[in-house]
Amino acid sequence: MSSKITPCPEGRVVFQIGIKSVGIICALQVMLLLFLCWDPGASRSAAGTRASEHSNRQDRSVAVGELPPWGELIVKDTDIQRPNEYLESDVKQDASTAWNFRGNLEQIRSLLVSCGFTESQLKSAFSPQSLEVTGSGVGIRPEDNLLLSLSPETRGRLYAELARNPANFYMANPLHIKHDKIDCLVTEQGLPEATVALFKKLLYARGSLSFFSDLGFMFRHIPAEEDRLNLLKVATSEPSVMVRLKIRPDTDIDKLLGYWGKGFGARRQDDRPLFESIKRLPEGGSVSIVFLLPPFARDRLYTFPMPPHPGEATHDCFWSALNYFNETPDDRFGDLNYVGKYVKANYRQISKPGAHGDLVFICDAKNSAMHAAIYLADDIVFTKNGLGYMEPWVLMRLPDLVNFYSTTGPAHALAFRNMAL
Repeated sequence: MSSKITPCPEGRVVFQIGIKSVGIICALQVMLLLFLCWDPGASRSAAGTRASEHSNRQDRSVAVGELPPWGELIVKDTDIQRPNEYLESDVKQDASTAWNFRGNLEQIRSLLVSCGFTESQLKSAFSPQSLEVTGSGVGIRPEDNLLLSLSPETRGRLYAELARNPANFYMANPLHIKHDKIDCLVTEQGLPEATVALFKKLLYARGSLSFFSDLGFMFRHIPAEEDRLNLLKVATSEPSVMVRLKIRPDTDIDKLLGYWGKGFGARRQDDRPLFESIKRLPEGGSVSIVFLLPPFARDRLYTFPMPPHPGEATHDCFWSALNYFNETPDDRFGDLNYVGKYVKANYRQISKPGAHGDLVFICDAKNSAMHAAIYLADDIVFTKNGLGYMEPWVLMRLPDLVNFYSTTGPAHALAFRNMAL
C-alpha cells in the first residue's frame, strides 16, 4: 500500500491512502558489489543487465565549463530480479481471472463501450457463464477468447478503470516489463516461444513500460512451475540504472563537490581526496555514484528491506524520501499527518527538480501524489516503489518512474525543495 499526498492552495497538504504492490518474503542485498565494481569499459553481456549506457559528455570537444553542475555521468540500464525463494509461493497459486466492477449492469456496459469493446465482446462479457451479480457488485469472469481478443489499447483503458477498485489486485498492482526485455523471456529464461507469444497478447503499454495483469490466465496455460518462475523473474524485475561519475584530468573538482556535497550530513571534504586521486590518473577514471550519496541511501541502494516483525511498521516511499539525508531514520515519517505538516513547514514548490536532494512527487491528474522520490541528477532519482519488503531501493530515470505510476491514468511529477538547503 502506498501513501498519497495532495498539494493544495494556501500551502495545505492533504494525504490519501492508495494501493501499490506489497512485498512478501525477506531481505536480500543484491547487486551492490556488482555496482561498486562495475567497469564501464568492460563487456556489456552480463546476465540480467541491459547493454545500454550513455555519458553526458560523449563528445570530448565539449568544454569542461559547459558540463552540468553534477558533472559527467555514465549511466547503464539494469534490472534487479527477485531471487527464486521470493517467488516460490507465487508460482504455486492458480489465481482466477476476474473483473470486479462497481455500479449496475447498464453503467458497466457503458464503461466497456467507452473502453473500446465491440458488440461481440460485450455479448461474451455479459453471457450467463461469465456474469456474476452479487450484493457487493458485479463480477465478470472473461472466457479465454474474450481475454485474448482485447486490443492493447482497450485492455489498457479497461484495466486503468479496474485499477480503481482494490478488488482487482493485479490491475491495481500490475507486473511491468520494459519493452526491450520481453524477448529475453525466450533467450535468457528459456520459455517456449508459444508461451511468450501468448504473454505478449496480454500486455498493455504506457511509455517505456509494458504492463501485465492476467497472471491467473497465464498460469492456467503454464503448468510447469519452472516456467512460471522464469516468467515471474522477468515480469517482477525492477528496472533501474547504475551510475558512475567520470572524472578527467581537466575536471573541475570544486564544481563537483559543490553539487554533490550539498545537503545535511554532506561528505564534501571526505570526497575530495578520492576525486583528486582519480583526476591525477593519465586519462582520469570514474567512481560509483554510491560513494556520493548520504549514509541512508548509500546503505540501502540495491537492497531489499528486512521483513517487519509482527506489529512493526513497514516503510513506504515517503518515509524513504524524507529520511534521505538522515543518518538515523526518523520513523515519524511513517505518520502521514506528520509528513504533511513537515512538508508544509520545510519545503517550497519549484518548477522542476534540478538539485541533488530535491523532493519529487509523482501525481495523478488531480495532483494527488502517489509516490515520493529524491532527485539526484540528470533526471535520475532515488526511489522505493512500494511499501513491501519485496521492493528494493533503486535508481530510476524520472520518466520511467512517472510511467510506472500511471496505472490508473496519466501521471506527472511535481518538485519541492527544502528551504534549508
